[in-house]
Amino acid sequence: MKIVFCFILILPLSCFSSDVIDREMVEEFLYKEKKFIQNKDVSGFSLLFADDFMGKDRNGKTIGKRDVVTDISSAFINASNLLHSSKIISLSIYKDGSSAELILENETKLLIEVGGFRQVISSSGLTKSVIAIDDGLLKYKENVYLER
Repeated sequence: MKIVFCFILILPLSCFSSDVIDREMVEEFLYKEKKFIQNKDVSGFSLLFADDFMGKDRNGKTIGKRDVVTDISSAFINASNLLHSSKIISLSIYKDGSSAELILENETKLLIEVGGFRQVISSSGLTKSVIAIDDGLLKYKENVYLER
């Protein structure tokens, strides 16, 4: 019984564990991101970011992994429902296959409900990210928002 439980626990992470990045791996990574957001899974979502992750928010402020996880945790707490999608605009895998540059078109919708008040907040944008294999798993290393 313990062996089956351990297998079930490890299975979701093994889906994007590899030595070389390919398009299928990136698509699976984005699917996991979508599911972690829609299921409000903070711990799963945080696994998608390298410990040394650096990025810039929409205002150009430098952010790290802790900032991203804190922001998404707040959204998870305040939203009664979340929808997220990412479309690959460009994917450039570096020669050694251990990292890639990715341009994504992202859209996230949050449903906020307080008493009888309901509001949908929608956010969309283009991002340029560097993803890399880190400890055997694909993770975000860098992320910046792009002007449309």
